[in-house]
Amino acid sequence: MPAPGRNDPCPCGSGKKYKKCCLARDDAAANAQRDQAAAIKTAAKTTSWVIAEDDDLDQLSNRVVDLIREGRLDEAEKARDELAARYPDMHDCIERTAMIHQARGNLPAAIEWWNKTIDYMERNEGFEEDGIQAVRDIVTNIERQIADAAPPAP
Repeated sequence: MPAPGRNDPCPCGSGKKYKKCCLARDDAAANAQRDQAAAIKTAAKTTSWVIAEDDDLDQLSNRVVDLIREGRLDEAEKARDELAARYPDMHDCIERTAMIHQARGNLPAAIEWWNKTIDYMERNEGFEEDGIQAVRDIVTNIERQIADAAPPAP
């Protein structure tokens, strides 16, 4: 079904022109969806906190990221569960859980898990401030997406 034109009647049935009714909301939702996709790509690129000495951990962790990128989220969750079972003391599972929630569009849960990632990184040695800030930026972007997608106040 084609999108309504700016001057067409709004499909919500209000009787107003689309541009005076739901256009801004629909544009915000489309922008939020684009921002979410960009944030997921950024998150996947900025997750370089995997310990290089452990090839198995690296492969499992990267496997989750690859499955998320491919949109195979159920498989990503299973791979994340295997990662958690084999490496329960590593932060990778926390971070990958955040990424899965974000990819599913469950933004409040994504924020919760990204904040758990930040907490882990701040409590443990070996994490650069730039890496922690990158995760904080992801949280900020998600919060902005949520705010932008909120319906306008009457």
